[in-house]
Amino acid sequence: MKVQKWFCPLYRADIAEGKCLDINYERLGYLDGGCLAEVTRLTGKREPDISKTCELCPNLPFDDLEGTVSFPRQGIPDRPDSDHAER
Repeated sequence: MKVQKWFCPLYRADIAEGKCLDINYERLGYLDGGCLAEVTRLTGKREPDISKTCELCPNLPFDDLEGTVSFPRQGIPDRPDSDHAER
């Protein structure tokens, strides 16, 4: 399986898509994996400069304006019904 790579303005180099996602998930508070500390160590950038750079990146993998990641809603009910309600 070929690893998808994208140019990252933080690193000024191509990075794996997974690395980009890890940085952004941590930046948005979804996980704490030490990626932002690594970015700071390698680039000298800290928050909020990291977020500003990511928000302006043309390769940002999701819409950061909402601060959420969009997942398909197919098969997810809007509200519990008799088939999906907890019993």
